[in-house]
Amino acid sequence: MAELESSPDEPSSLTAWPASPGGGPRPRHPIDRQVSRLVGWLKVHFPPFGFWAGMVAVAYFWIAVSIDAYLNRSWWRFDNSSFSALGDAGANSTGAAAGLYWIYNDVVIFPTAILLMLFAAAMVSYSRNKIQSTGSAFFLVAGIFLFLVGVYHGETTETVNNAIIFCNPTCGGSPPYPSAYHDFVSDWFFYQADFSIFIWGFGALAERRKRLSLGFLGLAILTPIFVALTVHPWHLSVAEVEAIAIIAIDLTAILMFFARRPARREVTSRA
Repeated sequence: MAELESSPDEPSSLTAWPASPGGGPRPRHPIDRQVSRLVGWLKVHFPPFGFWAGMVAVAYFWIAVSIDAYLNRSWWRFDNSSFSALGDAGANSTGAAAGLYWIYNDVVIFPTAILLMLFAAAMVSYSRNKIQSTGSAFFLVAGIFLFLVGVYHGETTETVNNAIIFCNPTCGGSPPYPSAYHDFVSDWFFYQADFSIFIWGFGALAERRKRLSLGFLGLAILTPIFVALTVHPWHLSVAEVEAIAIIAIDLTAILMFFARRPARREVTSRA
C-alpha cells in the first residue's frame, strides 16, 4: 500500500490537476469547461428547438400520411382500414401500390417518432415540477413506441419485407416476429401518450395554471370516452379511431408550444 501513496508535493496519478498552491479549489480541466458551456447552451437553445420539432411533427405526419394514402388509393380507405395497413407488405402487395408499404414505415413513422422524441425532451427540460417531469418521461417513452411501430409494422401475411432498418436478403419468408408485436407497440403508443397528457394536467395544476390543466385533463379523459361512446354507434374504422387519438396528441403539442412562454415569464418574475 505504501507504494501506491504519493507525497503531498506530488499530484496523484488519478487526479488530472493538482490542488492550487494557496489551498483553493482545484482548477477545472479545459474539457470540463467546454462541457459546461455546451450544457449551458443546450439548456437555453434546445427547448425552443424541441418545441418547434413538435410543431413540425404535427404537420409532417398529416402531410406525409396523406401523400401515402393517395399513393395507395387503389385499395386503402380511411373509413374501413387503419393507418398501419399502409405499412403492411401483404395488404398492398398487388396493383399500382405494390411495394410502397415502406413509405409509411420509413418515411412517415420514423421521422415523426424522432421529432416527437425531441419534443418530449424539450418537455422534460421545461418541466417545473416532478409531476411534469414524469409526464414528459411518459411522452418520451411514447415516442420510442411510435418508432417501434415502424420497426414492427402491420405485417400479418406469410411474406415479410421489414422496414429499411432490418431489410436484408433474408427478409423474405415467414415473419420474423408475431403480429402481436405490432399490436402491442401500436396500442401502447397511444396509452403512453394519454398517460403523459393526464399527468401533465396535474403538473400544470400544481403550477397553478388551471386553464392549461383543464385543457390537458380534458384531452386525456374525454378523448377515450368519446371514442368508446362513438366507435360502435358510428361504426368507426381503426383509422378513424387512430385519427381522433392523434388529433388529441396534436392539440397537446400545440397547447405546450403556446403555453410555455407565459410560464417562463411567471418564473422569472417570481425569482
